Amino acid sequence: MKQTVSTTVRRIEVQRFGVTSSKPFQAVLASLQSAIGQPSMSEFDKDVASAAAYKDLEQVVGKAVGSSGLMEFMRLIWAGS
Repeated sequence: MKQTVSTTVRRIEVQRFGVTSSKPFQAVLASLQSAIGQPSMSEFDKDVASAAAYKDLEQVVGKAVGSSGLMEFMRLIWAGS
């Protein structure tokens, strides 16, 4: 029996910006990383699952975001040359 797969296409708008700095790349990267929330995803998942109302979910997310208002969900490291 052949299985059919249904997919949904969603278009999103993305904005890109560039940064020029006289600081070393590693210093800029460290500054950016320190402003992005990096919660323990297992704890975050538990807290999201236990949120009983939208207000509770807002509080969970509010605790997880960094000073930039952003949160890192996953980091992929490319090991190519």
